[in-house]
Amino acid sequence: MKSTRSVRELLVGTGVLSARQENLARLETWTSAFIGALPAAQARVVGPYAR
Repeated sequence: MKSTRSVRELLVGTGVLSARQENLARLETWTSAFIGALPAAQARVVGPYAR
């Protein structure tokens, strides 16, 4: 992940990508993975609150 972060920082610094809230982006990624690992019934309940 550190290399991905470094490449993203380089691309943002050169203007290829726009800046974003990195902590929020990591939380969104974690949330999607967490919900994806849940059984379908639980994902239907938890998903709307997490997103």
